[in-house]
Amino acid sequence: MYRSEARAIAQSWNAPNLDINFTEPINTATEAIAEAVPEIVNQNTHNIVRDVVAPTTDTAAKVAGSSALNYKQISAILATSAVIATAYNVYKNPEILSNIKTIINAPRKTKKRSKKKSKSKSKGKKKEIENVININANDSSILESKIDDATLPTSSNYNSNFKLSESEVKELNPFIDGFNNEDSKKNSSEKDTEDDLPPPLEEIQNENDDTEVKDEYLNLTENERKELAKKAKDEGNKLFQSKKYNKAIKQYTKAIELYPDSVYYGNRAACYNNLGKMDEVIADCNEALKLNPNYIKALKRRAQAYEKTKNLELALNDYTALCILDEFTDNTIVTANENVLKERAEEVTNEIIKNRKPKLPSDTFITTYLESFRTKEEFYDGSSSSVWNEEEGESLFLDALENTKLKNYKTASEQVDHALQIGIKNNKMKAGALRLRGTYLYLANSMEPAIADLEESLKLDPENIQTHIKLASCLLEKGELEPSLELFDRAAMISSDDPDLYYHRAHIKFMLNQYEDAIKDYKKSAELDPSFVFCYIQQGVAYYRNGSTPTAIKTFEDASKKFPNSPDLHNYYGEILMDLQRFDDAMNEFDKASKIAPQLPFSYVNKAILYQQKMDLLNSEKFVRKAIEVDPECDIAHVHLAQICLQKHDIAESVEEYSKAIEVARTNMDLQQAVMCREAAKAQLDVIKKYPDIKEKFFK
Repeated sequence: MYRSEARAIAQSWNAPNLDINFTEPINTATEAIAEAVPEIVNQNTHNIVRDVVAPTTDTAAKVAGSSALNYKQISAILATSAVIATAYNVYKNPEILSNIKTIINAPRKTKKRSKKKSKSKSKGKKKEIENVININANDSSILESKIDDATLPTSSNYNSNFKLSESEVKELNPFIDGFNNEDSKKNSSEKDTEDDLPPPLEEIQNENDDTEVKDEYLNLTENERKELAKKAKDEGNKLFQSKKYNKAIKQYTKAIELYPDSVYYGNRAACYNNLGKMDEVIADCNEALKLNPNYIKALKRRAQAYEKTKNLELALNDYTALCILDEFTDNTIVTANENVLKERAEEVTNEIIKNRKPKLPSDTFITTYLESFRTKEEFYDGSSSSVWNEEEGESLFLDALENTKLKNYKTASEQVDHALQIGIKNNKMKAGALRLRGTYLYLANSMEPAIADLEESLKLDPENIQTHIKLASCLLEKGELEPSLELFDRAAMISSDDPDLYYHRAHIKFMLNQYEDAIKDYKKSAELDPSFVFCYIQQGVAYYRNGSTPTAIKTFEDASKKFPNSPDLHNYYGEILMDLQRFDDAMNEFDKASKIAPQLPFSYVNKAILYQQKMDLLNSEKFVRKAIEVDPECDIAHVHLAQICLQKHDIAESVEEYSKAIEVARTNMDLQQAVMCREAAKAQLDVIKKYPDIKEKFFK
C-alpha cells in the first residue's frame, strides 16, 4: 500500500482537513492503517484503546526503526488517518476522545492548515504534533530529522492514481453510505468553519466536568442566575440563527442549569428538531410543558415529533389540545389534526381487523338481508327426503335451513358448517350448503372464506341466480366493482325475469349515485314481484336523492296505502320527512313503525335523532336507550348515544359507547367510522383531563 491508498482510507472516513503527503511508499506503516481502520468500528472506548490505539502505536515504534520517518511522524500518520478519523465520527462521545487524547496526544483542531513546508525543529525546542500532519514531499529537512536519520527505502511500485471503490470504502467504514471524491476535494480546499470539526478535547472535557460551574451557580443570587441565563439564551438564539445548533444547545443547556425556564427548553427542543433528534425534542417539550402547560410552541413541536415517530395517539392528543387552546384558528393545525386522526383510525382499525374473530351481526340485520331474497329453494321432496335424512351431512344441512327460517341464526350457521365438514354427497344439496355457509360468512364480514364457498357453489350449480348475487355482494364489499357488475350481467343472461337480480343490481347503481338507472331496476323488480315492499321504499329514496322530492313523497304515499303495516316503509318515509324539517309528520311515521314492530330498534333510533335535532337531549337519550334495550347489538344506536353523551359533556361515556359500536360493527367502513369517532373522543377526554378549565370553552 502507498501514500495514495493511505490518503484514500483517511478521506473515506470523512476526516476533516486531512492532507497527509506521504513522500514514498511505506508499506508496513500504511498496512497497519488498513488493518486498524476496520477494527475501530463497533468497539467501545476500552476496546479501542486496548485493541487499536496501543497496537497501532506499537506498530509505529517498530516501523520507526527501519524507516526514514521518525517515530513521531509515523505515529502522527497512523493516529491521524485511523484513530482521529474514528474520533470525528464519534466525537459526540467525550469519553472516547478523552481516552484517545490520553494515549496518543491527538492534535487539536485548528483553523485552515497551512500548505507551507514544515520546518524541522531542534531537540531543545517544543515538539508540536500539528506540524507533522502535513509533510511535504520536497522538504528534505524533515526527512533528515536528527531524531531518526535512517535512510528511506525506495520502490518502483508507486501508483499515483490509486483510489478505493465504493464497495471497498463501505467495507472500511460501515458508518458512511459511500465515498465522493469531489466532496473530499471540496473539503480539503475550502476553509474550515468552527462547526466542521469536533471541538478541542480540553473543551469537551470541561463541558462534561461541570461540577465547578454548578457549584459556582449555587453561590449566585436568583437575579444573577436569571440574568446569566438570559444572556446564555440570547447567545443561543444567535447561534440558532446561524444554524450552529450544537453550539446553541450548549448555551440553552447553560441557561437551563442557571434558571430553568419553559422557553429555554423549547428553544433547545427547536435545535434538536433541526438535528432530527425527535426523542430529545419530546423530552425537552415535556419539561417545557411542565413549567408552562399552555406553551403553544412546545405543544406544537411535541405533536410534530410524535407524528414523525409514528406515536399517533399522543400526536392526536397534542394536536387536539392545540386546536382547542387556539380555538381552531390555525388551519394548518386543524388539517394536521384531521390527518393524524385519519391515520390513527386506520392504524387501530387494521389492528382490530387483524385480531377480531368473525361474528354475526344482530338478528335484525340478518333478517333484513335474508328477506331481500325472494327466490326460495326446496332441497327435498317426499320421495327422497327419507334417503337424505339417513345421511348425517344432508340431515344437518336441512336442520340449518329450518333454523334459518326460525331465525335461530347462530345455531343454523354452526349446523351448516358442521354439515359440510362431515360431507354432503348430493351435489345440489352441497351447492346449497356452500351458499348458506357463504351467506353467514358474508354477514360475519369474513369475505375471503365467503367468496371461496360461493365460488365452489357456482361450480356445482352454475345457473343459480342467488349465488351470483351474493358473490357479487362479497366482491363489492372488497371494492371490486367491475367483477361484481360482471356477475350481475352473467346472471341476467341466465334469467332475465328474476326480481332479486334487478333489486340487488339497483343497490349497486344507487351506491354509485346512478339514481335514474337504479330507479329503472327497482321498478323492474316491482313489476316482477309487486308484493315486495322494499322495491317501493328504495324507489322513493332514489327519487329523493335525485332531487325529485314530490315524486319521492308520492311514491311513499302510494306505498303506504298498499303496505300500511310495513314498519320499514314508515321508518324510511319518516327519515325523508325529518330531513325536510317536517318534524311532526316524521314523528307520526315513527310512531306507526314502533306500534307495528316494537321489537325493532330503528323507530326508536329515528325518534332519538329527531329530538336531538330539536336539541331535546333528554328525550333523545330516552329513545336511543330504548333502541339499545330492544337490540343491544344495534351499532347505530350506540353511535347516537355516544354523540348525545358528547353534547352532555360526558366524554368518558361517549368513549364507552363508541367502543360498543366498534364491537358490533359489521363492515370495515362502519368499523373505521366508529374507531375514528372514538379516537377523537379519547383525545378530547385527554385534553379535558389536562386542561379542566377549558371544558366549557371546548363545547361552545
